[in-house]
Amino acid sequence: MEHRHMFTKLILGLLVLSVAGELAACKKKSGTEAEVEAASSRTSVVNGFVTREHDYLDTSVGRKHVMSMASRIGLKRVFVDVWSRGCTLFKSNVMKAFGGPEICPEAEGDPLAELMQYGKTFNVEVVPWFEWGNIVPVKSALWNRNKNRGWAGFEESFHTVPSIRINPYKGDFDDFYAALMKEVVSKYGAKEIHICDNFAPHTKFGPATAIKGPVAFTAFAKKTLQPARAAGARVSLSSQRRMNSLQTFSIDWLSWINSGVVDWVYPQLYHVGESKTDQFVSEARAEHGYGAVGVALYSGPSTERWTLDGLGRLIKLARSMGLESAIFDFNTLLSDLKASKNADVEKIATAFGTRARGVLPGSSGAQTQSAPAKQTPPPAPQLPPPENPAPAATAMATATAT
Repeated sequence: MEHRHMFTKLILGLLVLSVAGELAACKKKSGTEAEVEAASSRTSVVNGFVTREHDYLDTSVGRKHVMSMASRIGLKRVFVDVWSRGCTLFKSNVMKAFGGPEICPEAEGDPLAELMQYGKTFNVEVVPWFEWGNIVPVKSALWNRNKNRGWAGFEESFHTVPSIRINPYKGDFDDFYAALMKEVVSKYGAKEIHICDNFAPHTKFGPATAIKGPVAFTAFAKKTLQPARAAGARVSLSSQRRMNSLQTFSIDWLSWINSGVVDWVYPQLYHVGESKTDQFVSEARAEHGYGAVGVALYSGPSTERWTLDGLGRLIKLARSMGLESAIFDFNTLLSDLKASKNADVEKIATAFGTRARGVLPGSSGAQTQSAPAKQTPPPAPQLPPPENPAPAATAMATATAT
């Protein structure tokens, strides 16, 4: 028995020495540096937001390029702007029923139909993203058609554009928005829709306290998102950090996750400078603790955008904490780098820690995997017959009566 106790003490002593050695080694690096190094050997989940900047979504050539590059760089999904500046980047029966344009006049063809097809071709999930929320330009046909039949709002400058921020609690705007989101699910087969903090009401439209504001807006969100959910779509959200979202936008996204209003959330950590590693780690960990599955990072389009190296560092840090990353906006990054060649693909993939795939012959380094089946423009997709949601038909009848 005594020999057994001596053997146990010996084993414990060796374990203590081993742990002490590991701790001493870790002291040579900061925690964040160690996390970056540990992350470099893991696979990454990186997504990208694609806005209408630089004509990537308005033109057929731009759509092919951005989807091809997303695939080659190894992005998992792209959130594509489909509701922007008072018009849609898909042919919308709902818009027509409410007096707006069927599609943005600058758009070639049917962007969302083509993007969904490219998603299948390049093996990248396409998620329709409703970017501007309840904000439309002052000159929007949609606003001018509906402002006299119950819609209300106030004028402000949004991204230097004279705009109206619509009160989501007035008239049948909630019916319109619900039908619009359902349309991309039922007509285009979207498996997920994405909303951001501009989906929220302004504080002028009601109390933005931590009690009353979120209660009213949560009820609006549940009603508005339910038709798309019933049609089979998931819902994701990118918004401010939890407390900022609650106090400034009345978005209580923690309760939204818990109650099934949204499936997952990417808090926007745009305010964190790319060099402020410790702040990023602290805030990302806190948001992860509240249920966020990823973080949104900033690559443009303003002069405050982060560098590729800065993005890469924070992507790897996020990954070390078990978080996905979403780059806002991916098309500005491509434009800034004039990215189109194999060297560009490898440079970005290396920075992000993703695996470049579908790299064209003659590449010097990256390992290829699951190259896209074809890199030529896809044929026009065969879509099911368009639907006219009941709220839209009702709105049209009401507008005609007035």
